[in-house]
Amino acid sequence: SRRVLFRSKGALVIHVRNWNITPAQAAKRLNITTPLIKEILRGNINMFTIEDLVELCDTVGFVVNVDVSIKPTSSA
Repeated sequence: SRRVLFRSKGALVIHVRNWNITPAQAAKRLNITTPLIKEILRGNINMFTIEDLVELCDTVGFVVNVDVSIKPTSSA
């Protein structure tokens, strides 16, 4: 779960920073509040659900893929 959030956040932060616009302009483009975009840009994503991040990624035009696999078990 954390790995999914981290990868989404990293891609989103890089993309938004490449816009070279103010946080207020980025927030408007993403349809979120300025304080929320500032949190994203600082890397504070604990308040966001996976669904929130997927929606934000979709808004900027990312294709979101979900890969699900069985967690390896350790044999002791």
